[in-house]
Amino acid sequence: MANGTSRFLAIVLSLIIGFAVGWFAHVPGKPHPPRPDLVKAIAAKDWDVTIEDDPCDLNCDDPNNPDKPKPCDVQAVTGGKTIKWHSRHGQNVYIDLQVPDCSQLGSDPPFDNATYIGSGIGFKYWRIGDGTKSNIDSGKTNPKLCYSKDDPSTWIKYEQFIQIKGEWQHCDGWIIVKG
Repeated sequence: MANGTSRFLAIVLSLIIGFAVGWFAHVPGKPHPPRPDLVKAIAAKDWDVTIEDDPCDLNCDDPNNPDKPKPCDVQAVTGGKTIKWHSRHGQNVYIDLQVPDCSQLGSDPPFDNATYIGSGIGFKYWRIGDGTKSNIDSGKTNPKLCYSKDDPSTWIKYEQFIQIKGEWQHCDGWIIVKG
């Protein structure tokens, strides 16, 4: 009898410990790309994006309601438009772009202020900013950049990095290139 009870207790204790470790060690999932039908309504323009203390919270000022910023994890641009990112409380930021290969772009940067940092299968990686400033600017969008389609694999995925209490935190955002 004691042998069966000790096995039961060992199993229950293992489950409790496993649950506790999983609960405290889990990493929240990154946002998925938004639905293509919702993205069509986003107008191409110049953007001013605020990276909040949680890097998954991106907000844009609404000129019609300046006291209530709007979430904006997707920006749409055309040739010549810019995106500016800044942190709400002066923390340093930078952006890493994952740009789908675009034959008409060649080796030109997707934005004037983007620096090439590498390539992968079907993508080139670019960085905006160097992590020493709280405000960064993409520079103008290259007019040769390939247009995004309804397929998220043609969108520019980016990660915004923000330094909070000496540690870099990051989350995804999306750029749609409209024609």
